Amino acid sequence: MDICTNGVEAINLKEVVIALNDLLTAIYGIETRLSDLLINIGFDKTQVECLRKHHLQQVVLDFLENLKQKVMTFHDGERAYKIISRYYGLDGKARETLQSLGEQLTISRERVRQLKEKTLKKCRNKSSRQFFETKLQQEATQLLSTLS
Repeated sequence: MDICTNGVEAINLKEVVIALNDLLTAIYGIETRLSDLLINIGFDKTQVECLRKHHLQQVVLDFLENLKQKVMTFHDGERAYKIISRYYGLDGKARETLQSLGEQLTISRERVRQLKEKTLKKCRNKSSRQFFETKLQQEATQLLSTLS
């Protein structure tokens, strides 16, 4: 299923969900899927399935927007978000290597790796995870209320 983000370009939702799940695994340190995160923050399996069937696109886009919002508050946030987004393929395009990102950003592959790890470390801290979870819970609750 292709989705359109702000009318700019279509992206493959399945690929973006896989990329997001990989990022969540990196943040939480154990294999974590978006559906697991929804269950961990209080939604039951029926609600998660309802979100998957009716609102997956919106849940994913909202999560990515919240991720961007949070990462942009970090030092050098724009570059940090670009690295995370392109490294994991969160834009629906092919994932990029540290080397190719370094070439684009005119920095070394090692510096890209350091920035990626620094960004992930900040995303792993309790306040960042709480931010992601609170936003996800609010938005998922709102989406479920539209189905009632």
